Amino acid sequence: MHFAIVEDLKSDQENLINRIREDCAAHQENVDLSVYESGEAFLKEFRRGSAVPFFWILC
Repeated sequence: MHFAIVEDLKSDQENLINRIREDCAAHQENVDLSVYESGEAFLKEFRRGSAVPFFWILC
């Protein structure tokens, strides 16, 4: 499974990476992550079908 994380704060990036990896490991799922610091960076490299839409809101 591939996830694209779009987050500008390094600490939030790391938090999301850890949570996704832990959840996937608990369900015996392989995970591949791409991390982008902005929506512009994500859209520049986006390829249709290459990432699973994933929305996480941290308050």
